[in-house]
Amino acid sequence: MSAAAGRIVGATPLQKISKPRVPAPPASTLDAVHPDRSIAAIAEAIARSQDQLRLAVAEAAYYRAQQRGFAPGHELEDWLAAQHEISGQPE
Repeated sequence: MSAAAGRIVGATPLQKISKPRVPAPPASTLDAVHPDRSIAAIAEAIARSQDQLRLAVAEAAYYRAQQRGFAPGHELEDWLAAQHEISGQPE
C-alpha cells in the first residue's frame, strides 16, 4: 500500500483557522461618543450647558413676572412656564 493510498483525493492539509478580530468595547459610552475628550471635560461641558439652561429659564421667568407687575405668589408658575417655553414644550 502506498503513502497516497490512505489519503482522500482532493483533500488539502488542515489550515489553522484564526478567530475573527472583534474590536474591544470602548472604556465607556462617553469615550465612544467623544473618544478625544476626557470624561472630566465632558462632565464640565454638561455642567456648563445646564448652567446656561438655568440662566435662560431664570431670564424668561423674570420677564413673565415683569409682565404681571411682579405680583407675589406666582414665582413657581413663572418658573415652570419659562421651563416649558425654553424647552419648546407646550404648557
